[in-house]
Amino acid sequence: MGVAATEGTATRTRRDSPGRRLRRLPAFRRAKLFLKRLVGREPWLALEAGISIDRFGDWALDTGRLRPGDVVYAVGVGKDLSVEAELVRRHGVRVHAFDPSPESLRWVAGQALPDGLEFHALGIAEHDGRLTLRAREAESGGAPVMYSAVDTTRTGPAVEVECLSLASAARRLGHARIALLKLDVEGAEYGALRSMLAGDLRPGQILVEFHHRFPGLGKAHTERAVADLRAAGYRLACIADTGREFTFVRD
Repeated sequence: MGVAATEGTATRTRRDSPGRRLRRLPAFRRAKLFLKRLVGREPWLALEAGISIDRFGDWALDTGRLRPGDVVYAVGVGKDLSVEAELVRRHGVRVHAFDPSPESLRWVAGQALPDGLEFHALGIAEHDGRLTLRAREAESGGAPVMYSAVDTTRTGPAVEVECLSLASAARRLGHARIALLKLDVEGAEYGALRSMLAGDLRPGQILVEFHHRFPGLGKAHTERAVADLRAAGYRLACIADTGREFTFVRD
């Protein structure tokens, strides 16, 4: 208990340093993203949809499109289900959360999930079968360990997990329609979206964190994914100040 408290205090101290506070300011984030776009390090994409946006931290969605009983998929939750729990509480949706990583499994085991939020120890990927995830530790201190099937830098132990495509997961759970898909899978989002678009599954809204900053990926991967989503009838409604979280809507 004492070690955990000490680590938490150290984490809060790092997060509350003047430099970290500055980097969290929206104006700083927007300026940084603008400069990265100018030098060609970030995709420069125009927004298309004039919709009402509700923000949940770095995520944005149109909650006016949600109805009680709607199915929401949250893929890649780590140690945070706050957005999902809020959607259940405020809008009466049914959330299915997916994450097979050891860190997430340990964390979820100690949580009291609200009614309407169901957790599945499954990975979502481009294919059905087995997937190797590698522990990925952030360069800066205080960040949690994340697992990626794509990024092989700064890695720790590997773990093999069961994975399904989005279409296969929906079939297994008996869902013909998904109102909202929230996707944060550490670089595997490109394959997962490509597989989804090859089939008939079309969530009403897609929230995705793109990881084009990972080594070996690059902004062309995100530009292609956005083009494919647009071709499937999605409109780009929002890009977070971080430049990572994107919101798409489909009528």
